Amino acid sequence: MALRKCSSKKFVKRSEDFFRLKVEDIIDRRHWDLPVIEKDDRILHLLAILCNKDHVWVVNNLEKRHVVGIVTEHDILKMITPHTKQARFRISAPSTYSFELDDSVDSIMKIHPVTCSLTDTVKDVLKNVEYYNCRRLAVVDDDGFTLIGEITVHQVITMYYKYICSKISSGEKRKSSPSKQKR
Repeated sequence: MALRKCSSKKFVKRSEDFFRLKVEDIIDRRHWDLPVIEKDDRILHLLAILCNKDHVWVVNNLEKRHVVGIVTEHDILKMITPHTKQARFRISAPSTYSFELDDSVDSIMKIHPVTCSLTDTVKDVLKNVEYYNCRRLAVVDDDGFTLIGEITVHQVITMYYKYICSKISSGEKRKSSPSKQKR
């Protein structure tokens, strides 16, 4: 599909409807594929999950699913990176964390993950992504704690691409359809 050129002002104007979409309109509803672990579980289990996912939501227990934290690949990378010398200052920089594989996940998780609700807009999500410098938000129920899904930067970009393509496609159809002229 060839993309038409349009000015950035027109492009933003076209996108306003997209930014008003609710999280419930774009959330991935596959709960079974959501990376979740209990806070009392062991780090070894967490590492096993991170072999296939780039983050894991930490919950009080799997039944109630009250989200209490998150662990990302980046968090683990910071933990396992060996001591390094910082060339500029010539000082030793130890790893930020030390841990044992039998330690519980809550000993290394980031607490208070960024959340949103089903009624928040895409614009709200993007503001939080930018403000908190995060790549994903936990979608929580009306109680503000129960994990019901997630919204990621990747999902927003994918939905935005589909939205723009549909607008361009529908614009091309309008231009190409013959108009009835009175004679």
